[in-house]
Amino acid sequence: MERLDIHQMHAILLDLAKQFDAVCRKNNIPYCMVGGTLLGAIRHKGFIPWDDDMDFGVPTEHYDEMLQAMRRDLPEGYECSTYDQCEGVHTVFAKLQNTHTRIKDICLSIPFEKQIGVNIDIFPLSLCDKGDPAIKKLTKYSRWHRIIFVNSTSGEWYKKLGKSVMRSLCPLSYKWFLDKRKKALLEVKPGPYRGNLLGRTQSMIPAECYGDMAEYDFEDTRLMGPVDADAYLTHVYKNYMQLPPENKREIHCSEAYRL
Repeated sequence: MERLDIHQMHAILLDLAKQFDAVCRKNNIPYCMVGGTLLGAIRHKGFIPWDDDMDFGVPTEHYDEMLQAMRRDLPEGYECSTYDQCEGVHTVFAKLQNTHTRIKDICLSIPFEKQIGVNIDIFPLSLCDKGDPAIKKLTKYSRWHRIIFVNSTSGEWYKKLGKSVMRSLCPLSYKWFLDKRKKALLEVKPGPYRGNLLGRTQSMIPAECYGDMAEYDFEDTRLMGPVDADAYLTHVYKNYMQLPPENKREIHCSEAYRL
């Protein structure tokens, strides 16, 4: 196996994004860059130099259609994976992975051979309103899933021990929590916002900011993003054109390999 550096990771991620974009365009499925991927497109015209993942969103009303299209139209070597059919996925949202690679994710307590490849995240974007009880329920299940099943990245032995003890005492599996989160997401009532309710910040933006999506430069290609990218990024990051201090420049993945 060959360990991948950040530049090789970026090349694989960009290839995954192009595959995702091609299938969505072929099937007239709307999508957009979200989070740090959109930030990178606007601030860097591509990847944030220290970032090692990519995030996309698909309106909830098109999400199942997107999953079917990915599983039908992706070429060999790519797979759109969900937690109900892939043991290496521990999220409610789907991941499009390169099956000729493997990530060693220290956040997951599963063997290396069962983990998935380098991947992009595909979040459902829900029409919603603030204060919806279903969103509060979703937040509760998300918090407990993270507390019990997501390992600490800080490395302190007592945190690892605490997680291990909680998992051994908890009578419920990680899939139980994911099922509950998925059910709560489906109970969200439509409203004037569109939100990435499965993301870490549950960003809820006025729906009109997304519009019918627009194209933005990203490295050597063009990918879709919200029509009003400034409103989105200002809501999520405030002064988004300012670089963060070096100690806040997070890398998400632990290690990645080409098989």
